[in-house]
Parts: sequence; C-alpha cells; structure tokens
Amino acid sequence: MPGLVSRLVQRIDSSAGVPPAQLPLPHIDAVRPACCPHCGLIAGVLGARSLVGHGKRWRDVVVPGARLVSAWVWRFLCCGCDRTCSVSADEVLARHRYTLEAILVAWILAAPRPIGDGKDDEAVYALVGVDRRVPSTEFRAGRHRWRSLSRWVAAIPRWWPTRPVVGTMWRQRAAALIAGFLPGDGERGGAVRRALAAHAAGGTAM
Repeated sequence: MPGLVSRLVQRIDSSAGVPPAQLPLPHIDAVRPACCPHCGLIAGVLGARSLVGHGKRWRDVVVPGARLVSAWVWRFLCCGCDRTCSVSADEVLARHRYTLEAILVAWILAAPRPIGDGKDDEAVYALVGVDRRVPSTEFRAGRHRWRSLSRWVAAIPRWWPTRPVVGTMWRQRAAALIAGFLPGDGERGGAVRRALAAHAAGGTAM
C-alpha cells in the first residue's frame, strides 16, 4: 500500500538523525469508526455524534529500508460505554514499532529460498532493523539472533485469521504465508501488497 504510506506518514532517513516530521492529520470524520468496537453503538445514534474525538497523538514507526516515520493516531470516546478506541493507518500495529510492511519485508529476507532470500538473523537486522542492539550472549551460527522475527510469526493467526500456515519452524511458517500471497509471476512486491490488502480487509482492530 505505497499510496497509503505516502499519504499518512513522511519517510525520514533514520541515519540522518532528523526526528520524523508530522504530516497533516486526515480529517477526523474521514477516520471515525462506523460503530464502537466495544459495545457496538453506531456512531450517529446519540444525537449528532456518539463517537466523539478524544485527542490525537503521533508515534514513530519503522517502514522498509530501516526508515522512521511519524504516524498519526486518532482516539475516540464512546458516549454509550465510556470506553476509548484508536484509529491509525492500516499498516500501523498496536504495540509494534515496525509497520506490517516492514515485517513482511523482513520475513521475505529471512524465509528459505526460493520464497525468500534465506538470510540469517543478523543480515536481516542490518537491512531492516533500527532498534538499539542490546548486548546478548545468544547466538545462532556465530551471529546475534533477532528474536522479533520469530515473535512476529506468532501473530500471524491474529493478523490473517483466515490464512492457515504450515511448518514447525518460524522461517517455514513465514515462507508458507508469503507463498500464499505470491502472484503468478512470483513478484515479491506483489506478495507484500496482497498481504497488506488482506490484513486491511480483515478489519484487524488497532
């Protein structure tokens, strides 16, 4: 979803040391949920508004290319149950610094050939990672292990609940997921776009 990313966030080279810039927010009515995700109250039932704006914030996230961007988050308060919900871009995941697109790219780099590039954890981190490296004694084949890669795979049932994957190792499961989205020409960018569209269509709540 390159159009979505370019419209909602601004790409900043993390190596430049410049804080991510904030782009103008989309209008609140353009992102207001149709109903409360907690109690199901329809947005326009109580007078003019039953889901009212409850503030906004910005959060730094990572996109492919090891770049930081500043993404918007709108918050809404339900007048029926007094609970709040948040809305952001489809690729921005709750409690995850990396966008879904960056995660998919990392899996493609790590997945065994011919689906992926078969790179080890350290090589994938060098291409995608921006987190501060924490000294660790855990190695795989003499290299540091990037644990996020396997943790993300555990979230596949939540991010794509209708996509069963097979395999006992996380690389096998990531490869199975990517293979299911590969277009007929095997173009990996097409697989990423299809996976993002499937996630957005599933309506996964932030």
